[in-house]
Amino acid sequence: MLSCNRGWNLRRAATIAFAVSVRETNERGKVRYPYYRISFKAGRPYKCRRTTASPEIPIPEKSTFYVIHPRDELGSRTTSLGRGLEKAFLRYRQFKANEQRKRRGLAPLENSGDGKSSKRVKIADAVANYLAELKETGWGTASRSARERALEDFKASCRKTFVDEIVREDIFLYLSWMKQNLRQSHFRRPNITAWGRLILLNTLLRQYGKARLLLRKEWPLTVKTKPTVYTKQKWAAIMDATIPQESDTDELIARKIEERIRLEFLRFTACLEIEAITAEYGDIDAERCLFQVRRKPHLNWQPKRLVERGIVLPADFVKRLLARRDANNCTGLLFPNTVGTIDDNFIGFLRSAAKRAQIRERVTLHKIRRTTAIDYTSRFGVANCLRLLGCRSTAMTTRYVSTEDMTSPSRRAELEEFFSKLVTR
Repeated sequence: MLSCNRGWNLRRAATIAFAVSVRETNERGKVRYPYYRISFKAGRPYKCRRTTASPEIPIPEKSTFYVIHPRDELGSRTTSLGRGLEKAFLRYRQFKANEQRKRRGLAPLENSGDGKSSKRVKIADAVANYLAELKETGWGTASRSARERALEDFKASCRKTFVDEIVREDIFLYLSWMKQNLRQSHFRRPNITAWGRLILLNTLLRQYGKARLLLRKEWPLTVKTKPTVYTKQKWAAIMDATIPQESDTDELIARKIEERIRLEFLRFTACLEIEAITAEYGDIDAERCLFQVRRKPHLNWQPKRLVERGIVLPADFVKRLLARRDANNCTGLLFPNTVGTIDDNFIGFLRSAAKRAQIRERVTLHKIRRTTAIDYTSRFGVANCLRLLGCRSTAMTTRYVSTEDMTSPSRRAELEEFFSKLVTR
């Protein structure tokens, strides 16, 4: 039924890939079945596309699925995984596990992908394979590290060896382990952490037929708190701390200048941390004064929801960025570390400025994003704020932007006038 189509997907496959054959009719009316590579979201099959320029389409459930092997001395090869997305995905994961074991010099698992019963999957192998997939699908270092810690903690709490041995009691044991071992601080909400870890564990176990061992109503109760933002006074104090003084050393002056431009960039763009640390001078459109958030294959990163967007920047700020580029003779990352690569301690600049400003509360980069979202929405509306943040959920964005402090002195006069009209005679 399927002709061996050696098109874009096969020529470009550098690693093992999950694909599906899709029935199509060409201009001459001839039926064909080209391969569509399957993309992933949160570790699960999401959609598929024919080429990098083609739009993504939903995965046809009843089509035939394939593994596309890396090109080697034998050329491009494919292996059928049969029909049915769930079974095919499990077999694909077994192929992936073998590929990872091969790279580490380990013997392959038995009977992967041939439809027969395969060797039982160890929990350690399942975790290692899941983390390897996160890296290949573009997850950032910080996100992968957090998930690795959570899954390693589950391995430490679980007394089982194989995935098929896991039962609901093991999930309760993990909850007990987290309660006793997770380091608590003044800012950490332990139940929120537990929820995130349980969602991650459920995602992993679902791929092996172990989903919903613990119902949501059995999860720890949580209290949602209001997202925090920077008040005008505190943000002004942080920015004032980045102004060089006559008594400052040359090293401190250089650091303050760098702190200021980084904080200005975050305040103007409301970018996520990963978007800021992967930002490059090539993303700046000087003519239109835009910062382009776009895919970075060379940095193994892609924007959230695979949607590129343009963010308007102040014209003066764009000129300063370009002048900074020319002065330092740089063409790569906007904010690299001291050796010119991605800065994994990007928040260090904010913490230094906040410390000099004598701000005792916890400072985060995401709080800058929420602060800008509030200001942006009050001036340009929720729809434009959605485009700025790159969000799809209006509910989440509304939660971000509905956090203005109504107890602030600047709001008191307006509230007094508002209340007086409610009880007029």
